Amino acid sequence: MKMMHPVKRRRLGQSPKFINKPFRSPLRRPDVRCPVQAPEEQSHRPDSVPERNPALSPSVTTLEVPVQSSPTSALSLDYQSAHPEYKNLQKKYSALSHRLTQLRQSLNTSQQALQIEASGQDAELQTLITKWRTIAREAAEELYADAKERINRMGGLIAWRRQAAEEALHLNRNTETDEMHHDNVSVLEHQQLDDLEDSEKEESSFSMATMLQQMNIDLSTIGFDGRLERWVE
Repeated sequence: MKMMHPVKRRRLGQSPKFINKPFRSPLRRPDVRCPVQAPEEQSHRPDSVPERNPALSPSVTTLEVPVQSSPTSALSLDYQSAHPEYKNLQKKYSALSHRLTQLRQSLNTSQQALQIEASGQDAELQTLITKWRTIAREAAEELYADAKERINRMGGLIAWRRQAAEEALHLNRNTETDEMHHDNVSVLEHQQLDDLEDSEKEESSFSMATMLQQMNIDLSTIGFDGRLERWVE
């Protein structure tokens, strides 16, 4: 009986598990698969935003536009120099514009008065006017008594007016230092003294009308008759 080959005998002696194992080549490497990112993730990655190079970015240069005078202003200046009557027309236009503004204000006042009269508030306004006049007259009477007493202590109305005029002239002398201005002050002094003498001839006593006029109060507004020297309605 022939003996079996040693190699065959070794193969037969191996376990079936080792025999059924597939053959793997030592030269073959396992596949390394890189994870593929989704398109949305790639678009949102901060690394995907390209960096700007300041040296390569274009520079913006602002151009300064020279300011030129409008042809209209140049034409107006030429017209003014060529036509001297333009100034007179401009003065007339300013005066007419001022007059128009005054007329508009008067018209608005008249319209408001008509509205008040039509609304039935005229009686209420008359009551308020009467109340105001009564209070103003009482205050004027108290002030007149005090002022008349002080003026009598000073020597009367003439002495009080002279003292007031001298104080005003003294103030003008202190404020004016130039010789030409000093001459003007001297002329003004003579005019004021002449006016003072004329007023002294017309009125020599301190009255209610004198006090109200010195306070720039309209006699008709408060309801005082300077000729009769009494209150009127």
